[in-house]
Amino acid sequence: MSIAITADTTLPTGSILINNGALSTTTRTVTLNLSATDTGGSGLDSMRLVNSGGTVSAWEPYRATRAWTLTTGDGTKTVWVQFKDKAGNISDADPVKTGAQWSSTLRLGGVNATAPLALQPARQRLTPTRVGAISLVMNFRSKVSFALLAGVIVTLASCATAPPPGSGQAQEGASSLLQVWSTPAGARIIVDGKPTGFRSPTSFPLPPGAHRITLSLAGHRNAEESVRLGPGDTLRVEAILTPLAAGSLGVGSVPDGAAILVDGISFDQRTPAVIPQLVVGTHTVQLRRPGFEDWSQAVVVTQSRVMQIQARLTPSRSSCGTLAVQSQPPRAAIFLDGSPTSKFTPERLSDIPPGSHRVELLLEGFRPWRGTAVVREGHIENLLVSLRHLPAQEVGGARIESDPPGACITINGVVLRQRTPMELPLMAPGVYELEITRPDSRPWKGELTVLPGEHALVQIWLEPETKPGAPEAPPSR
Repeated sequence: MSIAITADTTLPTGSILINNGALSTTTRTVTLNLSATDTGGSGLDSMRLVNSGGTVSAWEPYRATRAWTLTTGDGTKTVWVQFKDKAGNISDADPVKTGAQWSSTLRLGGVNATAPLALQPARQRLTPTRVGAISLVMNFRSKVSFALLAGVIVTLASCATAPPPGSGQAQEGASSLLQVWSTPAGARIIVDGKPTGFRSPTSFPLPPGAHRITLSLAGHRNAEESVRLGPGDTLRVEAILTPLAAGSLGVGSVPDGAAILVDGISFDQRTPAVIPQLVVGTHTVQLRRPGFEDWSQAVVVTQSRVMQIQARLTPSRSSCGTLAVQSQPPRAAIFLDGSPTSKFTPERLSDIPPGSHRVELLLEGFRPWRGTAVVREGHIENLLVSLRHLPAQEVGGARIESDPPGACITINGVVLRQRTPMELPLMAPGVYELEITRPDSRPWKGELTVLPGEHALVQIWLEPETKPGAPEAPPSR
């Protein structure tokens, strides 16, 4: 008996928005929009939140939205979130460490203000300006700069006045925030050539300075823009992604359950799966599965079609084991995981992937044996089976004839040494897959049913194989 334990050491990831990413509000009561994933396998469990400078809330079940109350007073408000999975992994060990986990920031004005503060963008006048198919919203109360390239809008809003004396909010020490939107949503966000793990829409802190922002979505052209953030800046990046001509890719493998990579990018699905919205053209598909060699092939995706590929994975010799199968009496046909091996006991089966495998032994006149064997990496596992005779009243038989004679007989995938006609006097009752072949005839496939105490007669007439271009022989009279 063995017990399999799967360890989950992967930290959960996620994002948070306040009021769906709004830049300002006039009320302390807001809605938090939360998104989190756990790729370690145990699943998401809970979350906890904290206002900047406040007390961390207790752990509570994870949910996508939550009502929240901001701290009193006008100014910039930041809410931090921390996620935990069912294995106990936490997104960051310190729930109030600035920049340690995901946050969202907006500005609060006109509610519970006890004194005038420097950051008060309330009641701003907004005027939309139309540029092609992209709308720019200009903020006349703050300093705003726009950069437009490849469908990307970058809006940089910073306060024109200094923080009040004694507030402890030095401009140089303030964190910068990146807010990202895209149409359509769900684009992968890459900063300075490195994936962030986030998808639009979302917001997250970034160190001040120059950065290269890339948005990538399957079936669309990448949108890129160079930006610069100052300390305390909030940078909003919007992209309208241009669709590309796209097709789909159906990926299967034997065995299934292989991880799929297209052009080096990993997908969440495992084989068998369909990858939609791939750009038309040539792509490199890779499949990876523990215990097997990596598989790779170039495929051409065409517009509005599903390209199908099927990969047969090769067991990795370095990670395989060996199964030594013996039976008493010998000469039993060996089946592994439901497929014939064309081997007979005693035999060593090499290059077997680690794990549990189904083994079946068939020998004329004996009961079929079925069981499992666990193969370990780099080990030789021994399997010794004592077969039991079938009682005479439970034994059946068959005679197989063909016209013309001398045909090869295959039963349940096992090729018999003798050719037709052939007597099989001791067979276990059941239904067998039967195939009769001759080089000059068309193959015949069917079923052979053996009943206890009965002897079946199978007579097969094989049709001659007609060669391409050759006239058919006239029927004999």
